[in-house]
Amino acid sequence: MIKRLSSRPKGYFKEAHNEDNFIWFALYYKKEIYAYIAIEMLGLFASIHTEIIKWNHNIVKVLRIDWEELKFICKRHGVKEVVASNNDVEDKRWPKFIKMYGFPKPEPILVSRQEI
Repeated sequence: MIKRLSSRPKGYFKEAHNEDNFIWFALYYKKEIYAYIAIEMLGLFASIHTEIIKWNHNIVKVLRIDWEELKFICKRHGVKEVVASNNDVEDKRWPKFIKMYGFPKPEPILVSRQEI
């Protein structure tokens, strides 16, 4: 079950600077929150930010159902493409995780950051 939140969940998504672009959700399994999702709306694109709190085989199944509803929400906002990313290039679980939800094999990207 998905519940839309009116603001950023306390203690989560601290990297979200422009909160006006985000839609916040709590995802439930058996009346307990198992994850928070932040969808950053970027015009025709959306970036999905996930904070998993609980994880087990039943939640994997529920998340597949919830993901379909989240995609529908994105489509209603005019989104044509969703981006999922992981900054841990050594994470061997990531390709398997995103494949479970219909994403293709991850593409390598080059990113450069400069602290100022």
